[in-house]
Amino acid sequence: MKERRITNRFDCSHLVQYSHRNDHSIGMVTDVSLDGARMSCQSPLEVGSSIRLLSLDSNGAARSVDCVVRWYRPVGPEGHQEAGLRFQEPVGEVLQSWVGTMLTRVESRPSHLVQRRREVRVPVDLEVLVGIEVPSVRAELLDLSESGALLRTQRMWPTGTELKLAISELDAALTAAVVSGRHAGDSWNYSLRFVELTPENRERLKRLVSRQLVAS
Repeated sequence: MKERRITNRFDCSHLVQYSHRNDHSIGMVTDVSLDGARMSCQSPLEVGSSIRLLSLDSNGAARSVDCVVRWYRPVGPEGHQEAGLRFQEPVGEVLQSWVGTMLTRVESRPSHLVQRRREVRVPVDLEVLVGIEVPSVRAELLDLSESGALLRTQRMWPTGTELKLAISELDAALTAAVVSGRHAGDSWNYSLRFVELTPENRERLKRLVSRQLVAS
C-alpha cells in the first residue's frame, strides 16, 4: 500500500490564524511538510472545506497558504480539535509561504524534504496497552502505518525506549521504539517505529491500516 505524499513531516509548534467561511480563529500547527500539516484548533471544521493559514510567528512577512481539510476529530476532554490539512497550492508556491520559511529553518538541505517511507499513515483512534510498566499503561494511537505509529499518553519516555504494545483490533503484541516525543497540553505525543515485526504481524498491520483507511 503506497502513499502519494513522499515528503518528510517535521514536528513543530507554530501559531497560525486560519480563515474559514469568513471567520478567523487561532490554531497551532503541530507538524508540517511540503504538502500538508496537522493543526490543533478549537473552532469546528468540515472535511473537504477550504481554509487559509496565516502565520502569526512571522510578523506578517510571509504570505498565507490555502489548504483543504482532509480529516478532523476531537481530542482531549476540553473541546480541543485536530485537523489534517493538505496544501492546495503547487510546491513552488508553498515554498514561498511561511511554510517554506519554517521548513528551511528546520532542514537546510532540500533533498531531505523527500522521505524514504512511502507507506500510508492513516489517522486512527485506537486504545493501546503499553507494557513497559506494571500494570500496563493505557494510551491512545492517533495514527498508524505498517512501520510505525503516533501514540498519545501522559507518561514520559526517552528516545530509544522500547515499548510493548497491545493494540485494540489487532490480535498481536508488537514492539516499538520511541523515535521522538513532544509535549501536547497535559499529554505526550510519541512517534514510534515498529521493530522486529514478523511477517504475520506485518500482514495484520496491513489489514488493520486498510480497514482504518476505508473508515476514515
